[in-house]
Order: sequence, then structure tokens, then C-alpha cells
Amino acid sequence: MTVLKNVEFEKLLECLNACPLSSLMDLLLGDLDAISKNFIKKNYKTLHNMGSTYKLYCEKTKLWNDHAKPLLILIAIKQKKIKVINNKFECPRCKKTYENWRELTPHHKRYTNLFNYRVKLNHPRSIEVMCIACHEKEHHIRGDI
Repeated sequence: MTVLKNVEFEKLLECLNACPLSSLMDLLLGDLDAISKNFIKKNYKTLHNMGSTYKLYCEKTKLWNDHAKPLLILIAIKQKKIKVINNKFECPRCKKTYENWRELTPHHKRYTNLFNYRVKLNHPRSIEVMCIACHEKEHHIRGDI
């Protein structure tokens, strides 16, 4: 059984310049991805709705909150999609800055077809990071609140 250690966001942020992007991607897309996909598949069988299943995964699990979410935000910072200005994090949509990285959230631009074993659940290509307010607006626009 694989045991995942919580991502220590602040420690990784301090050494982010020296940390290769490939190392962050390996953490995100290795065992964490497989465990997350199994969670989604199992709950989809019960809920029969991918939107509800993703909502359960993102709102209720440590897999997302303590592992995938911080890694996705760190990757976005590393890829310069998120600016860090004076230890504040800038939302790329509204340009508002936040002192706490937890005010940002990754948004799945599309739901992943998990039944294709080669697809990665939380691949950064399928994710856009934004502040919580912009994320709520995005879901309201799409009509899937």
C-alpha cells in the first residue's frame, strides 16, 4: 500500500527555483494520480455523475487538499502561470493578490475520461489555477454549481 506524505507547500516554495519541474510532475502524476483515479472511478459507480464525483473528490478528500492541489499550484508558479509578488499570489484572471496560497484553486477545464488508463486525472494541461472567487464564477457560468 502506498502512503502519501502531505505536500509541504511553504518548504517547496522556498526551493522552487532549484526544484526541477519534472520532480513536481513525478509527484503529481505518479502514485497520487493512480490513487486519485481509483477514488474517482469507485465513487462514479455510486454517483453516476462525473461532476458530482469530481466535487466530492475536490471538496472532501485529503488526496486533493493535501496533495494534488498544492502540487498543481506549485507547478503553475514554476511555469510562471501564477505570479508571486512580495510573498503574495496573484490570480491570473482577476489579478487580485492573496497572502495565502489556499485562496487559489486548480480548476479542471474538462472532466477526464478515467476509463482510458493512459490519461492523467490532474495533468496540468487539463487544469487552470485561479482564485476561489474566479473559480466560483467559472462554475456559475458553466451552470454546474
